Amino acid sequence: MSREEQAWLLCFLRARMEGMVRHKPSRLPPLREIPEVWRRAGGVFVTLEVAHRVRGCSGSLYPRLPQRWQEAQRALERALHDPRYRPIRLQELSLVRISVTVVLAIEPIEHIGQLGGAEYGLVLRTQDGHEGVVLPYEGRLPGERLRWAYRKAGVAQSRPAQLYRLRAERFSE
Repeated sequence: MSREEQAWLLCFLRARMEGMVRHKPSRLPPLREIPEVWRRAGGVFVTLEVAHRVRGCSGSLYPRLPQRWQEAQRALERALHDPRYRPIRLQELSLVRISVTVVLAIEPIEHIGQLGGAEYGLVLRTQDGHEGVVLPYEGRLPGERLRWAYRKAGVAQSRPAQLYRLRAERFSE
């Protein structure tokens, strides 16, 4: 996606976040104003950071809504209410940095050695449906990312699981 398309989504998410925190919802854009790339279905994650520390993160590997901008809006709403973190306060709005991770592909791998560099994320799935997702650039070492994926899935590292490499495009304010 182009810088203009990235900027459009970041601007949209910034306005939505400020409206939600101020309890003054911003208007939704007319469909004709939404860039084509955001009108397609696809997985997306939104991460909120203050002073390089995560304050909320949510998203989906697969589309649950018809258009990616809707997925991003939903992820933002959930990230703002992420129970793992302290809520964003009004006086922190100008300090919040929004990052978007757009899912491009999920590819099965046989072992963690095939993961590759930090530009790849990791998806771990157990047979009984537990899943852990580590986004690209979260952690550097494959073993570290594997431990995080098991922890996010809520299962012991001894549990058999299928591994997937997550290819994504990430951009931030």
